[in-house]
Amino acid sequence: MENNKHLADGFIKGLRSFATTLEEVQLETALGKAEAKNKWNEFSKDLKNSFTNLKWIIRMVPVSLEV
Repeated sequence: MENNKHLADGFIKGLRSFATTLEEVQLETALGKAEAKNKWNEFSKDLKNSFTNLKWIIRMVPVSLEV
């Protein structure tokens, strides 16, 4: 009987350890997604600014050539 209790306790401890590890992985994944989204938003913003600057340069080139 004592052996069964010991096995059950070990099994429960293993399940708790697995659940904790699973929660940690889920958290890391969620943080990773948030970081990736932030990086993408930053990249997108920088790209948009670069295109805006390029448009201004292109608009200014013909004007400076005519002068």
